[in-house]
Amino acid sequence: IYRLNSGNGNGSGTISLSGNYPYTNCGAPTSVTCSTSIGKPGQNITVSWSGAKAGTNNSIQSYTVFYAYGSTPTTSSSYKTVSTKATSGSTTIPISSSRGVVTYVKVRTNGSASGYNSAISSASGSCTTNSLPNSPSFTVSRGSILPSTGGSISYNVTAGSDSNSSQTKTLYYSRNNGTTKTKFTSPLTLNYSGAQGETFYTYFYTYDGLEYSNAIGTTATINTKPTCSLSVSTTKYNYNNSTYDGTFNLTATTNKSIKTFYYYIIINGNSKSLGSNSTGTLTVNPFSQGATPGSSFYFQVRVNDGVEYSNYATSSTYTIPNTFNISTS
Repeated sequence: IYRLNSGNGNGSGTISLSGNYPYTNCGAPTSVTCSTSIGKPGQNITVSWSGAKAGTNNSIQSYTVFYAYGSTPTTSSSYKTVSTKATSGSTTIPISSSRGVVTYVKVRTNGSASGYNSAISSASGSCTTNSLPNSPSFTVSRGSILPSTGGSISYNVTAGSDSNSSQTKTLYYSRNNGTTKTKFTSPLTLNYSGAQGETFYTYFYTYDGLEYSNAIGTTATINTKPTCSLSVSTTKYNYNNSTYDGTFNLTATTNKSIKTFYYYIIINGNSKSLGSNSTGTLTVNPFSQGATPGSSFYFQVRVNDGVEYSNYATSSTYTIPNTFNISTS
C-alpha cells in the first residue's frame, strides 16, 4: 500500500511512501547427493546439494540437512544446520549403524526473512549401510596332515554371497595370526614346512570392497614321522643232533595308533614282500619263501600311518647250514 501526501494546494510539498515490502520463499536445492551409495555401519558420509535459490528480499542464510534411517526424512527427523549464503554446499552426517538399512537425506534452504524458508527438498540422497559378505567356502586337495618334511595343499575357494549384488567380491587369505591379508584368485596352493607336530592356521575371507567377511579357517599339521622297531624270535628244531632256527616270529612296534606294517624277507640280497597287516606280528618259514641250504637272509619291516612311511627296521642276518636237508626236516 503506497500513499501520496501533498504539502499544499499550489503543487509544492513532500511525498512520503510507506507500505509492506514483498517477500518470497527461498527455493530448495534441486539436487541432493551422497558421497557413496554404500557405507560402513555408522560411517560419516558427505552430503552435497546444489540448485538452491534465494527469495525476493530473502537471501540464503543457511541450510538444514534432514536425515532418517529407513524412511523418508521430515522436518521432525534428525538434522544438521549448515551456515552458508551460497546456492550449494556440503556437510557430513552419520549413516545407520544397522546393516542393510538405508539412510535418506533431504535439504531445506533457510532465508534471511523469518518464516520464508523453502519447503524440504523433493530431491533426496541415500546411502545403504553395508551388509557383511558371507564367509567363503572351500575344498582341499589332500588331508590336513602333511609329511614330516612338509608339503603343499591346494584350496579351491568360492567367495561368499552378499545382499549387495552391485559389489564385486574378491578373496583374501591370511596365515596364522590373521593380521596380514593377501588377495588371491582360486585355486590357491600354499606350501608348509616346519617342526614335526607343528600346526599352521590359514583363514579365508570374502571382501566386498568395504569390509571382510568373518573368517573361515583350516589347519595344516606337519606329521610326526612314524618310527618302527622289530624283534624276532625263532622256533627251534633239532636236525642231526644239532639245533637250528626254523620258524621266525616277527614282532613290530610303532609310535602311531593308525598303522599298517609292511614285511619283507631279503634272501641272498633279493627282497621279497611278505604282505602287510595292522597287528605288527607275522610268522615266517624262510623255506616257503625260497630259502635253501646255504642261504643267508634277514627281515625288514616298515610302517605307514596314512601319511608317510617310517624308515626300515632290520633284523639280524640268518644263515641256513649247507648240511641242512629240507626233505627230511
